[in-house]
Parts: sequence; C-alpha cells; structure tokens
Amino acid sequence: MNQCSKVCICGNKPNQTKIGGAIFVWLFLLLDAGQLFHNLLLVIV
Repeated sequence: MNQCSKVCICGNKPNQTKIGGAIFVWLFLLLDAGQLFHNLLLVIV
C-alpha cells in the first residue's frame, strides 16, 4: 500500500510539471503579445 502510493505520487509529478510549464508558456506568450500590441498602438498613435 505504502509503496504503491509513493509510485503514484512520483508518477504524477512529471505530468503536473508539464501542465505547469504549459500554463507558464501560455502566460508568457499572452504577456508578450500584449506588450507587442501595446507597442503597435503607440506607433499608430
């Protein structure tokens, strides 16, 4: 029982890291796009 729960926890960690990394990348891209959009608006105005 104890060994099984350890394996399950270890098995889930890479998946959680991947999801966290994907969210971080999406946030970074959104912020980057927002910055670019802001710069374009400044150039147009």
